[in-house]
Amino acid sequence: ITDALVRTIHAQPQSELSDWRARHMNVAGAFAVPVPHQVARKDILLFDDVTTSGATFFEASVALKCAGARRIIAVAAAKA
Repeated sequence: ITDALVRTIHAQPQSELSDWRARHMNVAGAFAVPVPHQVARKDILLFDDVTTSGATFFEASVALKCAGARRIIAVAAAKA
């Protein structure tokens, strides 16, 4: 399913932030699931090109879990 997770806050790009705390604060509450039944009781594969602090994966996972996702598997193509 694409577009099941949307970014609701468009903040500074994570790549411009240097420390862990700033990255986590930058994306806090930044994601939502507009149609929860798309993810409810489903296993979700969450993919991102690069992960550094895990902040984006964490916040996206919170939104998916709140919408009823059963399990979330996060995969990144690269670790910075």
